Amino acid sequence: MKLCSQFGRWLAVMLLAVGIAGCNKVDENAPSPSNSYGLSDVEVKDLTARAEKGDVDAMNRLSLFYGINQQDVVAQFMWMERAADAGDLNAREFLLEHYANQDSPDKREYGESLKRKWNP
Repeated sequence: MKLCSQFGRWLAVMLLAVGIAGCNKVDENAPSPSNSYGLSDVEVKDLTARAEKGDVDAMNRLSLFYGINQQDVVAQFMWMERAADAGDLNAREFLLEHYANQDSPDKREYGESLKRKWNP
């Protein structure tokens, strides 16, 4: 249950950031968040190219897209970690809390390795 509240907090911050940046306006009449974060193949390609060049906003948009719209947790966490590596403090906080609360010792150790990487 704690993961849900952590993800909810991270998602709220990302939605606010995207809204403030004006990158992707939320359709107030949309029946679900996934409709607001749908991207065309061209948009995914463009965002991916920008993210590959270090654009943290593009990384966060891809993380949201894969997590909400595609329900691809692997891609979601990959882009979230790339954003964290690029200095996004919200992504770092979410990932560190996420891995710290895992049952698997390997996942908790992975979280510790991220912590050491980001806070040498």
